[in-house]
Amino acid sequence: WDSGDIPWFLLVLPLFGVALAVVALRAWIRKRKFGISTLKLRNLPAYLGERLQATVQTGIPVVNDPSKEFLVRLICARRETVLDAAGDERVLEKKLWSTEQKILGEVSSLRPVFQVMVDFPVPDDLPPTELLPEDDRTLWKLEVTAKMKGVDYAAQFEVPVYQRPAGDKTFKTGHNV
Repeated sequence: WDSGDIPWFLLVLPLFGVALAVVALRAWIRKRKFGISTLKLRNLPAYLGERLQATVQTGIPVVNDPSKEFLVRLICARRETVLDAAGDERVLEKKLWSTEQKILGEVSSLRPVFQVMVDFPVPDDLPPTELLPEDDRTLWKLEVTAKMKGVDYAAQFEVPVYQRPAGDKTFKTGHNV
Protein backbone atom coordinates (compact mmCIF):
# COMPACT_ATOMS: atom_id res chain seq x y z
CA TRP A 1 0.00 0.00 0.00
CA ASP A 2 2.87 2.40 0.72
CA SER A 3 4.38 1.95 -2.75
CA GLY A 4 1.55 3.81 -4.48
CA ASP A 5 0.75 0.81 -6.71
CA ILE A 6 -2.90 -0.13 -6.87
CA PRO A 7 -3.53 -3.84 -6.16
CA TRP A 8 -4.73 -5.64 -9.31
CA PHE A 9 -7.94 -6.92 -7.71
CA LEU A 10 -9.12 -3.35 -7.11
CA LEU A 11 -9.08 -2.88 -10.90
CA VAL A 12 -10.59 -6.26 -11.81
CA LEU A 13 -13.61 -6.18 -9.48
CA PRO A 14 -15.11 -2.97 -10.93
CA LEU A 15 -14.55 -4.28 -14.47
CA PHE A 16 -16.34 -7.50 -13.55
CA GLY A 17 -19.24 -5.47 -12.12
CA VAL A 18 -19.50 -3.37 -15.28
CA ALA A 19 -19.44 -6.51 -17.49
CA LEU A 20 -22.18 -8.10 -15.38
CA ALA A 21 -24.29 -4.93 -15.64
CA VAL A 22 -23.86 -4.86 -19.45
CA VAL A 23 -24.97 -8.51 -19.75
CA ALA A 24 -28.04 -7.85 -17.55
CA LEU A 25 -28.93 -4.71 -19.51
CA ARG A 26 -28.68 -6.52 -22.86
CA ALA A 27 -30.93 -9.31 -21.57
CA TRP A 28 -33.49 -6.76 -20.36
CA ILE A 29 -33.41 -4.91 -23.71
CA ARG A 30 -33.73 -8.22 -25.59
CA LYS A 31 -36.84 -9.16 -23.58
CA ARG A 32 -38.41 -5.72 -24.07
CA LYS A 33 -37.63 -5.72 -27.81
CA PHE A 34 -38.74 -9.29 -28.69
CA GLY A 35 -40.95 -10.45 -25.81
CA ILE A 36 -40.98 -14.09 -24.82
CA SER A 37 -40.33 -16.64 -27.55
CA THR A 38 -42.26 -19.89 -27.55
CA LEU A 39 -41.42 -23.37 -28.78
CA LYS A 40 -44.08 -25.79 -30.01
CA LEU A 41 -42.80 -29.32 -30.53
CA ARG A 42 -44.52 -31.33 -33.26
CA ASN A 43 -43.61 -34.60 -31.54
CA LEU A 44 -43.38 -34.62 -27.76
CA PRO A 45 -41.00 -35.96 -26.66
CA ALA A 46 -38.44 -36.34 -29.41
CA TYR A 47 -36.75 -39.72 -29.57
CA LEU A 48 -33.14 -40.68 -30.23
CA GLY A 49 -32.69 -41.84 -33.83
CA GLU A 50 -35.72 -39.87 -35.04
CA ARG A 51 -36.40 -36.19 -35.88
CA LEU A 52 -36.91 -33.16 -33.66
CA GLN A 53 -39.55 -31.04 -35.39
CA ALA A 54 -40.81 -27.79 -33.92
CA THR A 55 -41.93 -24.22 -34.52
CA VAL A 56 -40.39 -21.25 -32.70
CA GLN A 57 -42.47 -18.05 -32.45
CA THR A 58 -39.73 -15.40 -32.25
CA GLY A 59 -41.34 -12.05 -31.49
CA ILE A 60 -39.31 -10.38 -34.28
CA PRO A 61 -41.74 -8.10 -36.17
CA VAL A 62 -42.04 -8.62 -39.92
CA VAL A 63 -42.44 -4.87 -40.58
CA ASN A 64 -40.13 -3.67 -43.39
CA ASP A 65 -38.23 -6.98 -43.40
CA PRO A 66 -39.64 -9.61 -45.78
CA SER A 67 -37.10 -12.28 -44.78
CA LYS A 68 -34.86 -12.96 -41.82
CA GLU A 69 -32.12 -15.59 -41.53
CA PHE A 70 -31.87 -17.51 -38.25
CA LEU A 71 -29.08 -19.70 -36.96
CA VAL A 72 -30.56 -22.71 -35.16
CA ARG A 73 -28.45 -25.10 -33.05
CA LEU A 74 -29.39 -28.41 -31.46
CA ILE A 75 -27.00 -29.29 -28.63
CA CYS A 76 -26.58 -32.31 -26.38
CA ALA A 77 -24.61 -31.36 -23.26
CA ARG A 78 -23.54 -32.83 -19.95
CA ARG A 79 -23.99 -30.54 -16.93
CA GLU A 80 -21.87 -31.37 -13.87
CA THR A 81 -21.24 -29.89 -10.46
CA VAL A 82 -17.55 -29.72 -9.57
CA LEU A 83 -15.56 -28.33 -6.67
CA ASP A 84 -13.09 -25.58 -7.49
CA ALA A 85 -9.74 -25.03 -5.74
CA ALA A 86 -11.44 -23.06 -2.95
CA GLY A 87 -13.92 -25.88 -2.30
CA ASP A 88 -16.87 -24.00 -3.79
CA GLU A 89 -19.35 -25.76 -6.09
CA ARG A 90 -19.42 -24.71 -9.74
CA VAL A 91 -21.70 -25.96 -12.48
CA LEU A 92 -19.94 -26.73 -15.76
CA GLU A 93 -21.50 -27.67 -19.06
CA LYS A 94 -19.64 -29.83 -21.60
CA LYS A 95 -20.97 -30.05 -25.14
CA LEU A 96 -21.24 -33.71 -26.20
CA TRP A 97 -22.62 -33.03 -29.68
CA SER A 98 -24.14 -30.22 -31.72
CA THR A 99 -25.41 -29.41 -35.18
CA GLU A 100 -26.67 -26.19 -36.70
CA GLN A 101 -28.75 -24.94 -39.61
CA LYS A 102 -29.39 -21.56 -41.21
CA ILE A 103 -33.14 -21.19 -41.73
CA LEU A 104 -35.20 -18.41 -43.26
CA GLY A 105 -38.01 -17.32 -40.98
CA GLU A 106 -41.62 -17.35 -42.14
CA VAL A 107 -44.48 -15.02 -41.26
CA SER A 108 -46.45 -16.50 -38.36
CA SER A 109 -50.15 -17.18 -38.82
CA LEU A 110 -50.74 -16.05 -35.21
CA ARG A 111 -49.39 -12.49 -35.48
CA PRO A 112 -47.05 -10.43 -37.73
CA VAL A 113 -43.77 -11.88 -36.40
CA PHE A 114 -41.30 -14.39 -37.75
CA GLN A 115 -41.55 -18.05 -36.91
CA VAL A 116 -38.84 -20.63 -37.48
CA MET A 117 -39.63 -24.17 -38.59
CA VAL A 118 -37.10 -26.55 -37.02
CA ASP A 119 -36.33 -30.06 -38.32
CA PHE A 120 -33.23 -31.86 -37.02
CA PRO A 121 -32.30 -35.53 -37.14
CA VAL A 122 -31.43 -36.72 -33.63
CA PRO A 123 -28.55 -39.24 -33.48
CA ASP A 124 -29.33 -42.52 -31.74
CA ASP A 125 -25.89 -42.95 -30.15
CA LEU A 126 -26.15 -40.07 -27.64
CA PRO A 127 -27.53 -40.08 -24.09
CA PRO A 128 -31.18 -39.11 -23.55
CA THR A 129 -32.43 -36.22 -21.40
CA GLU A 130 -32.05 -36.72 -17.66
CA LEU A 131 -34.25 -34.67 -15.36
CA LEU A 132 -32.58 -35.16 -12.00
CA PRO A 133 -30.38 -34.12 -10.34
CA GLU A 134 -30.65 -30.60 -11.77
CA ASP A 135 -26.89 -29.91 -11.86
CA ASP A 136 -25.57 -33.37 -12.78
CA ARG A 137 -27.36 -34.54 -15.88
CA THR A 138 -27.55 -34.76 -19.66
CA LEU A 139 -29.71 -32.17 -21.41
CA TRP A 140 -30.70 -31.19 -24.94
CA LYS A 141 -30.98 -27.52 -25.93
CA LEU A 142 -32.31 -25.70 -28.95
CA GLU A 143 -30.77 -22.26 -29.54
CA VAL A 144 -32.16 -19.76 -32.07
CA THR A 145 -30.28 -16.54 -32.91
CA ALA A 146 -30.53 -13.79 -35.54
CA LYS A 147 -28.47 -10.69 -36.25
CA MET A 148 -30.49 -7.54 -35.67
CA LYS A 149 -29.93 -3.82 -35.57
CA GLY A 150 -29.04 -3.07 -31.94
CA VAL A 151 -29.41 -6.09 -29.68
CA ASP A 152 -29.39 -9.43 -31.53
CA TYR A 153 -32.23 -11.92 -31.14
CA ALA A 154 -31.43 -14.97 -29.00
CA ALA A 155 -33.66 -17.67 -27.51
CA GLN A 156 -32.80 -20.96 -25.84
CA PHE A 157 -35.08 -23.88 -25.05
CA GLU A 158 -34.45 -27.13 -23.23
CA VAL A 159 -36.06 -29.96 -25.19
CA PRO A 160 -36.96 -33.49 -24.04
CA VAL A 161 -35.15 -36.18 -26.04
CA TYR A 162 -35.63 -39.75 -24.83
CA GLN A 163 -34.92 -43.34 -25.81
CA ARG A 164 -38.06 -44.89 -27.33
CA PRO A 165 -39.45 -47.42 -24.82
CA ALA A 166 -38.98 -51.09 -25.72
CA GLY A 167 -42.10 -52.54 -27.29
CA ASP A 168 -43.44 -49.14 -28.41
CA LYS A 169 -45.27 -49.83 -31.67
CA THR A 170 -45.09 -46.31 -33.06
CA PHE A 171 -43.52 -45.73 -36.45
CA LYS A 172 -40.77 -43.14 -36.70
CA THR A 173 -43.23 -40.80 -38.42
CA GLY A 174 -45.28 -40.63 -35.24
CA HIS A 175 -48.33 -42.60 -36.47
CA ASN A 176 -49.72 -45.36 -34.27
CA VAL A 177 -50.02 -48.91 -35.58
